[in-house]
Amino acid sequence: MIDHTPKRRVLRRRRGAAYVLILAIATAVALIGLTALHVSHMQFRGASLTRDWSDAQTIAQAGIDTGLLAVANAIDAAEAANSDWRLQFDSDAPISPVTMGRGSYTWMVTDPDGNLLDDPTDAFEIVATGAVNTASYSLSARLQPDEPADPASSLGSALHAGGNLMINTATLTADGLVTSNGNVVASSAVVDADVEAVGLISGDAFGGATATGADARELPISWIFEQYVSRGTPIGIGSISSNRIRRKVLSPGRNPYGATNPLGIYVIDCGGQSLEIQGTRLVGTLVLLNAGPGTEISDTVTFEPALPDYPSLLVQGSIRIAPGPGHLDENAESTNYNPTDTPYKGHGDSDKNDLYPGVISGLVYVSGNVQIDGDVIIEGALIAGGSIAISGANVSVLYRDTFLNDAPPGFRVGPMPVRLVPGSLAQVIE
Repeated sequence: MIDHTPKRRVLRRRRGAAYVLILAIATAVALIGLTALHVSHMQFRGASLTRDWSDAQTIAQAGIDTGLLAVANAIDAAEAANSDWRLQFDSDAPISPVTMGRGSYTWMVTDPDGNLLDDPTDAFEIVATGAVNTASYSLSARLQPDEPADPASSLGSALHAGGNLMINTATLTADGLVTSNGNVVASSAVVDADVEAVGLISGDAFGGATATGADARELPISWIFEQYVSRGTPIGIGSISSNRIRRKVLSPGRNPYGATNPLGIYVIDCGGQSLEIQGTRLVGTLVLLNAGPGTEISDTVTFEPALPDYPSLLVQGSIRIAPGPGHLDENAESTNYNPTDTPYKGHGDSDKNDLYPGVISGLVYVSGNVQIDGDVIIEGALIAGGSIAISGANVSVLYRDTFLNDAPPGFRVGPMPVRLVPGSLAQVIE
């Protein structure tokens, strides 16, 4: 299959302080508008009080600029220390007054939901108050973190284990790198791929190049699942008979459990219960939250993402993959897998006479461990936060660099650049 997805140049990281001048100019321009609106309101006041208010407004602007610079410096420091810049600020705790000219200012970083540390993707505000004699003036500016610029390096692997990779009495074939942040152990196995590990590589069944002592590869951001929950449509675990998705079609145009989602993103909170998937065709992104220990794909499936640069499966927890060889057979399953609202390669019908390849296409990410003990073909990439164990199976991974060149939401890492929300600078009225 030819990948027609446009390739985008991967952007490199930009340091926070580089934004300060732009942000300061933006706030200054917005302040001109605020000042113009405020002048007519102030004309009736005495000249002395008018001057106090005008100076307080200017001093408040200096407080905003100071806050912008402090946040930019905090981002730089956090990048160097590999920490969260928000830890340097107490939400709703003003900085001690700073003297400026005839008055002083205070400023603080605040999160509208009251918790600055709960979600690094939350917008936040810098609030500054300028004071001259009895006059005071407060301004707020809203800032929005953007997703990091760099794709997680694990996207450069056909198969990646955040822990150990174990291949026992199995065959693993991949046309891209097979990597592990731990050790790779092959026993009575055949590994036809180039293999790289942070730790040791043991066994004598490697048909490609091997390298140890490699740098650990980056995994997706810790809040990756929130990126898809916010875009997805929930499916209640209670609506799934016997906790088994069987002989179903899920797509942007079809959801047998409720409302459809235009992106094909469906979110199931398993609540610690196990979920089984059998004989199912997915065109979209299936997100399993709090997956129970027995969660598995236990029969032939055909998965593909609705959007070419999105994952097809995301699992919070661990999963067993044992789909077995063969095709998804409409006649055997007595199910039409290409209805007109979910055509296959442009063709939809109402009969039950078609066959579909048993393939998991797209990116698969599992935050925990992956156990593979059934034959499987993956066209894309498989990434696990924990270990991957392959036993008694034939596993073939046809790597696609689509996700490295155009990383899906949640698969970019590094510092999060922060931008001033246009039009957000405003006077704070108590």
